[in-house]
Amino acid sequence: MLLGPYGLSGFLTGQTSHLDEMVSSKLVEEWKKFYPLDFSSDWSDSASQCHDKGVSAAVMVVVGETQMWYPSMYVVVPHEERTGGCQKMGICAT
Repeated sequence: MLLGPYGLSGFLTGQTSHLDEMVSSKLVEEWKKFYPLDFSSDWSDSASQCHDKGVSAAVMVVVGETQMWYPSMYVVVPHEERTGGCQKMGICAT
């Protein structure tokens, strides 16, 4: 997984936070001062309305030994076309 805007390499922990939660709203306000963030569509819906979209405002990532919340708009997860990669890791979506 890559983190923009600088291309840091990291891992997702699986923890997420929607925009209506304090951790996300504070993070977005801080990031908006320096980077463009447009949460006017999927990200602005509350968690209860967003469950079918699967879009969170922030995700917990690990970079090196540091664990931190990161805006999901700046997280790039490569998609592997070959089958078996996610099955071996047990993280395939059904």
